Amino acid sequence: MVRDSINPALEELAAFLEGPYTARAPAGVGLSQYPEGRDYYLYLARLHTTMEVTPEEVQAAGHELLAEFRRRMADIRDRLGWEGSAESFHEHLKTDPRYFPTSHEEVREAAARRLHPHGSSASTTTSGASPKPRGTRGGWRPNSSRR
Repeated sequence: MVRDSINPALEELAAFLEGPYTARAPAGVGLSQYPEGRDYYLYLARLHTTMEVTPEEVQAAGHELLAEFRRRMADIRDRLGWEGSAESFHEHLKTDPRYFPTSHEEVREAAARRLHPHGSSASTTTSGASPKPRGTRGGWRPNSSRR
């Protein structure tokens, strides 16, 4: 099946992408190459962030967040006495079995610690029953609090 059907289909797809598809692709990249593309890109940035921001502002905020994450990870490496590189630390975190749960119970416990870091649990009442959601009698309506 793989040799007779899947591989030939993938080869045909690759040939199409490298041939006629690439030949007809635009020379530029992104929406700005099209009429009103910049305006549409601004609209999309506002739509997906729900803020009045430009794509450049979104990118700058992302770079600032990444820099902050890198600083925090460096602090963690320092506190742990990690002597390797940032890359080796990340590889260690992704591969060391100590950081991976081995049972459903471990996943549940880790989630509970993360959701309730001070030991309180809002997931059950004192009787052990799950609490009933509040404010759902009439169903959810968008912007219902503003009407």
